[in-house]
This record gives sequence, structure tokens and C-alpha cells, in this order.
Amino acid sequence: HDRIADLDQFVDGAAVMFPLAENASAFTMGAPGIPVNAWYWKANLDNVAFDVIAEGYGTSGRSRDHQRPIHCDARHDGKHWHVVLSRVQAGASERAIFKPGSPTRVAFAIWDGGNRERAGRKSFSGDFVPADIEA
Repeated sequence: HDRIADLDQFVDGAAVMFPLAENASAFTMGAPGIPVNAWYWKANLDNVAFDVIAEGYGTSGRSRDHQRPIHCDARHDGKHWHVVLSRVQAGASERAIFKPGSPTRVAFAIWDGGNRERAGRKSFSGDFVPADIEA
């Protein structure tokens, strides 16, 4: 779904999350002093993605970093969404930093608006899993 037609309808969405501290938890979206950085897209925002910092449930702050924006290419093929989120590798210290050849960790979340998923109601990958950054 890419439109909200009534109060009981919700849009599809996707997010990818990275820890900003070694002991950050994807389950709780971080904790006070142990933040996470998520890139968040909603189907009704025309390829706009937000840069999110959170330190636990209910603390998500969305922003648009105009110096290092999250680029989004989202297309629906009539049955499925294909979403690509990207950003230049150089990053500010309060955002996820990617170094070629260095591992990171990642988690994913998907909102199916047709299944009434929104906010904390979503499908997600569980805790962070290792990911390699290729050179």
C-alpha cells in the first residue's frame, strides 16, 4: 500500500538499522547512551528516506541529513516492493560509519500496511547480524 485512504489503513515501509555502540540491541532500538542509526522509508513518501537515531523504544528522531542524505529507490512491480537505500560511505560520528574491509552489524524491519502493520507492529530480522563492507 502506498496511500492511506482511511483511518484503519496503513502504508508499507522498510528500514535498515545499524548499531552505533558495540552493545546496542536491535530488539529495543538501542538504549539510553547506546544509540542505533536506522534508515527508514515509507511507501507514501515518493522515494524519501529518513535518517533515524534512537536510544530505546519511543525515542526515534527522524531527520534529513542534507550533507549525507539517505538515497532511496523504491519500485513496486505489481506484487512486491524493491527498495534500495544508500548513502555515501563517509559519515558523521553520530551516524553509522562504513569502512571498506571492516565488518558491521545490521538489522531489518518491514511494515505491511495491508496487514495493519505500523509503528512497533512490524516484521523484523531479530537482533543485529554481521555484515561485511566490501572495498
